[in-house]
Amino acid sequence: MSQAHTVHQKQSRMNHMKKFGKPFLYLIGFGLLAIAVVPLTSHPATANSPLPVIVSNTPLPVQLTPGQPYQDACQVVDLGNLSCAFHSVPAGMRLVIQEVDSKVVSAPGTSAVGVEVGTLLAKPPLNAILLHEFPLTNQGELSGEFYQSTHQPTTLYADHDTGSPNCLVEATPGDVLEAGCAISGYLVPAQ
Repeated sequence: MSQAHTVHQKQSRMNHMKKFGKPFLYLIGFGLLAIAVVPLTSHPATANSPLPVIVSNTPLPVQLTPGQPYQDACQVVDLGNLSCAFHSVPAGMRLVIQEVDSKVVSAPGTSAVGVEVGTLLAKPPLNAILLHEFPLTNQGELSGEFYQSTHQPTTLYADHDTGSPNCLVEATPGDVLEAGCAISGYLVPAQ
């Protein structure tokens, strides 16, 4: 490499630095100026005669549910029938079911299809049992037994004097070793 070529490269780098060096210095200078000026332009507000502040705490009534809380559970006792009944709805009340839970334990190599909750309203045209379907979620296997469950938010209605709500496990009798259902919600006056 020749000495002239090396000198030319050095001059080219210096020109390049001069070209970008000045604007960079200007930016630094404006930044420092802005940092110095900003605190001088701040004008905090002051109160000549502050007034006292009175805070009062007035509790407001809070009702989390529109009625009386309700929970019930039933256990399938007759494994040939695969159903169980919840308690009857109290007289003059309507049950609003907000959640359905179930647990089904099946024999090895078998499983249940789902769970149905049956409800009945006293007023026509809905004066027939309605079966509401809830899918089962596979939970796994323990000691050769297959576990499934449901934990499902919903809104179902059941009236007094229409029979108690019931739970039906959809499976082949003999495959299910244990099953049960639970419901929770609230009671409201029947209309």
